[in-house]
Amino acid sequence: MERCNTCKHWAQLKDDRNFISGTGVCNAANEIWNVTEFRGGQMRLKKNCVDLLHFVEDGSEYSATLLTMGNFGCVAHSSHNNQQTEGA
Repeated sequence: MERCNTCKHWAQLKDDRNFISGTGVCNAANEIWNVTEFRGGQMRLKKNCVDLLHFVEDGSEYSATLLTMGNFGCVAHSSHNNQQTEGA
């Protein structure tokens, strides 16, 4: 399985004093309130977002971030050369 530290969407935190050393941010993870809408009384993915695999949410609905270590494996990995890679 491909790892975050080789993904074009992952960036290691430059100032990790407030986080675990080596932590990075997955910029591919969308804040759930940006990709959903209420239809028929239920929260659903917006039509242009139905293929998304991961989201982030917190109680504030102001900001949310997916933090991982560089060796975290992900099926949504996308290498730096723009070729999509699937995990095993």
